[in-house]
Amino acid sequence: GAGRLARSTTVPSPTAESSGRLEGLQGTAPLADVPDGLRERLERVAPTIGDDAPAAVRPYDAAIISALAAEEARSDAPAKIALDLATVTSGGERCTSYRACREASDDLLDFDYDGPSGSVDLLADGQSGDATFGVYQFDAHDQLAKVSTESAEVPPPPEPNQRPNPGVGPRADGVLHIAMVFPTTGDAAPLAEAARAGVRVAVAEIDDEGGALGRPVELTDGDAGDGSPAATQAAVAAAVQSGADVVIGGVAAADTAALVEPVTAAGLVLIGPGESGTITSPGIRSGLVFRLRPPVGVHGTVLAATVADDGETQATVLYADDADG
Repeated sequence: GAGRLARSTTVPSPTAESSGRLEGLQGTAPLADVPDGLRERLERVAPTIGDDAPAAVRPYDAAIISALAAEEARSDAPAKIALDLATVTSGGERCTSYRACREASDDLLDFDYDGPSGSVDLLADGQSGDATFGVYQFDAHDQLAKVSTESAEVPPPPEPNQRPNPGVGPRADGVLHIAMVFPTTGDAAPLAEAARAGVRVAVAEIDDEGGALGRPVELTDGDAGDGSPAATQAAVAAAVQSGADVVIGGVAAADTAALVEPVTAAGLVLIGPGESGTITSPGIRSGLVFRLRPPVGVHGTVLAATVADDGETQATVLYADDADG
């Protein structure tokens, strides 16, 4: 059989009751391998991260590209950062670390940051153009292992987003300020904690290399509670009050959707590293919103190919009663 792995690739612990029951079951999830060096740094920040480590990879990349965009723009003004976020993830010489990419920026060279989550390749609508997925299979102990990698083409957006309004949002003060806004309770809490670890490790790396714009990055940890709109709005208000330029947040698609309007209304950049989903609120077109997972429709294409590669000729579809379903 084949199925989409829901929410994450968290590996279940084997038990006497469940061992072997899932053997052979396959599914697909956006690829997020954790290099050994990054895993070691994550475990120093979050010793209990364990199998949730893949949830830290895209938040790590979100912080790195925020700093690189500020370097490229020579400013921490959110509207200017937004204009360079796509630029630093495509169209130049490949580099894989903050240090190497910033050196290219200092030399006025075009560069393309590729991180542990992949090539990122942000498109003109703020969506990731990197549609690389892992195919995972349960073994005899109900443990997930990656068996192959699949890729799909992300169609270009029908039209680019608006240019961000430079008259909205905080003024540049020479310090890049990143606010994390993730839930702390509910089912997504363990993945959110891994996401925070990813951002913290990235900010430590940036500061070890001299910071962004020559100064250490300011980092605020916003508590979105259970991820409800009210709790999320309160966390964004606190981030605005603290002087944030960029918000990194959202684990589930609903978390990101709840962030779009309050973040863009404040004129801040939003980078969503979590689940991709259909968002129709006006702020999604503001030019300030970026998402690091490929579109959910592209995921469907990869899942279909996985089923077909298994030689299956019949399918049963179980889906959520929403736009993405």
